[in-house]
Amino acid sequence: MASSSSRNHDVPRTIMTTKMGKPVVEPSEKIDIKFVCPNYASNYSPGVVIWPKEFCLEYGETIPETVFLHLPGGVVWTGIYRKDRFRVEGLDQLMTYYSIKPFNLIMFEYIGGPNFNIQIYNEYAVESNYNISLKLDETLGLGKNFFELSDYEVDKLRGSLGFNGYNSGLGLYDMVLHKRHLVQKDQYKIFKTKALPKLSMVQSMECVKLTFKNLTWKVKLEWKNGKVYLDRKWYKIARCAKLRVGDTLVFAMTGDQQKYEMCVYEKGLLSRCNTCGLGNKDGVMNWFKIINEQFLSAGQMEIPRVFVKHGGALISQSVTLIIGNGESYLVDYCPRSHFLKGFRNLIQQYSLKENDVMMFSYVYESKFVVHLFTASGMQLNYNSGPGIVNNRHDEDVIFISDSSAESMEVDEPPQYNEIAVNQLEAVLPHENHLSFQVILKSSHVDKKCHGAYFPRDWYSTYKNWKKSTVLTLICENTVYRVRVLRFGNLCRFGKGWTQFTMGSQVEEGETIELVLTEEKTLQVRLLP
Repeated sequence: MASSSSRNHDVPRTIMTTKMGKPVVEPSEKIDIKFVCPNYASNYSPGVVIWPKEFCLEYGETIPETVFLHLPGGVVWTGIYRKDRFRVEGLDQLMTYYSIKPFNLIMFEYIGGPNFNIQIYNEYAVESNYNISLKLDETLGLGKNFFELSDYEVDKLRGSLGFNGYNSGLGLYDMVLHKRHLVQKDQYKIFKTKALPKLSMVQSMECVKLTFKNLTWKVKLEWKNGKVYLDRKWYKIARCAKLRVGDTLVFAMTGDQQKYEMCVYEKGLLSRCNTCGLGNKDGVMNWFKIINEQFLSAGQMEIPRVFVKHGGALISQSVTLIIGNGESYLVDYCPRSHFLKGFRNLIQQYSLKENDVMMFSYVYESKFVVHLFTASGMQLNYNSGPGIVNNRHDEDVIFISDSSAESMEVDEPPQYNEIAVNQLEAVLPHENHLSFQVILKSSHVDKKCHGAYFPRDWYSTYKNWKKSTVLTLICENTVYRVRVLRFGNLCRFGKGWTQFTMGSQVEEGETIELVLTEEKTLQVRLLP
């Protein structure tokens, strides 16, 4: 139950001692422990938040059964701490009131005794709105209906968090939904003609697969005068996902040809975001990023779209990040792509890993305080090693993963004329780095995964590679993962090659140069 001097409605009972109508925090020892709870669908339960086991084992015995949760704006809620289950229960009304759904994240700051400061983050990876107009009696009226989400709605939330909180730079095409897109009929024009090249859609495609993350629909295509239409299956998608007029759909390619991920930006999403920065001195909402392989490989991340467009922060091309232990790092900001670049020293210094969490709080122009959390949810121990100050910017790349789960194509043994174009002598023009050139044939860019062959004089380099070997191709600051195929003494690019040719937009007749800069890493450039 909540209590706040800023609310005019009555509450059934007082949850805390009050003075002059304001909650009073009981004096306690000075403690400042932070942790995050991502609320993934597998852990999501109505009215329940699971705490990190590590925190409960260390502090659980001193925490009373009734805990007080302090939100920005002076609102306080109560919860029931279950020591034996490492969780807090009785939060049904809080979760309904602030629309806490699966894949929303909560940050807790333990300040001693029964008291916790909390911040809530939505699936767009930004802080949620705390100025909710919904009254408590209206919240009670919603009842359990709030928690009754279909598998499709949950997958939509999963996709939104993945697009905003995990991945970076994947969006290729934005489309605002109108009434004509949501009424039942036989055909729908969802993709504008000018967007088709971006999405690598061609008239030979008879269908596409659309997904938010896990659930996939196969939708038939009909081509008319260079335009493409989706069949009536689109209407089922719109109904299952509860799409609305004014929502914006962002489409991204996946590692699976003809399969596209969708992220939904709801028309009224700003009403769910802390755009006024309540609780923050600077008046700017916070945001977060969950670390993935792309970030670890490339050393850069995209700032969530909602923060960039509506956060109100002033960001120049040089940004200072102040870590929780006081160390400062300089990173670059690209206003065109909204990328922060230059995290490699920070990654190395704090041994960051996949699923660790970075929370960003805007201080003032081009400065953020960053709190780091491990995948378990606990704040990182900053004292585990000596700090360093990063005063140089790393050259960064964008990592694009081939996420297809399908098995790798099995090619037939090659014919001599198929590999002839690749039989150029390997040269050493780049500071003793081995390299070779390929004149691209139609088969190299036909989206059938017919990758180029390595020169035979590279045999000493690739002789120990297997079909499971994955190479890193870097082209124009973008990274692609490509498997190899082996036939006796020959080696060629396999699964992932199509993703590379589509992403780099190379064409038949062009010449590319591949330079082996590190073990299993090739720098690719288009020759004039």
